[in-house]
Amino acid sequence: TDLGPFVDVDVDRMIREEGTKAHGEGIGLEHTAAELKEGKANTDDFHPSGINAYTPPDKNGVRQKIFFNDEEQAGLRLLAKQKKVFWNWEAGTGKSKGAIAAKAHLEDVTGKPVKMIVAMPAKLLPNFRDEVAKFSNYKVVMVNDQTPAKRRELYNSDPNTIVLVNKEKMNFDKAAINAAGFD
Repeated sequence: TDLGPFVDVDVDRMIREEGTKAHGEGIGLEHTAAELKEGKANTDDFHPSGINAYTPPDKNGVRQKIFFNDEEQAGLRLLAKQKKVFWNWEAGTGKSKGAIAAKAHLEDVTGKPVKMIVAMPAKLLPNFRDEVAKFSNYKVVMVNDQTPAKRRELYNSDPNTIVLVNKEKMNFDKAAINAAGFD
C-alpha cells in the first residue's frame, strides 16, 4: 500500500506477521488477522489498568465511562501484536484512545513500562496531549520547535511519558529517536 512520499507500508503483510515475544507472542495476543477483522478477539471486559475508568467531568460535571468497542479492541490487539502500525482511521474513531490503551495493555501483560512515541502533524499535538489527560495519567511531552539538544532530552523522557512528535521533526531526528530506545 502506498501511503504517499514519506511512507511505504505493506499493510496486509504487517497484519499477517507473527508477534514477537516483545510485542505480543505468548501473552494472550495470538489472534489471527481474520479473528481481529471479524471481532472474534474482543471481550466486554477489556480495560487496561493504565486507562481511567471515567473521563474527567465536562462543563456540566458529567463523567462518562470509558469503554472499547469491537473495532477499537481489534485495533488495539493489532497494535499490541505488531511492532509498528499505521492507523488510517477517520476522525473520531478512537485512534488516540487506542494508542494510549495499547501502551497500557502492553504494560499490563508484560509488567514493564513501555516507551512510546507518536508522530503526527504539528497542529494535532495539543489535541493528542489533551486526549492523554482525558483517558490516562500518563505524562506527555511534545517535540516540535525545540533545539536539537532539547529534542534529544525529550526523546529520552522516562517510560511513563508519551512522547508526541511533529512528524516532520521525526525525519530529522531519526538517530536521536533510535538512540532513545522506544518500544
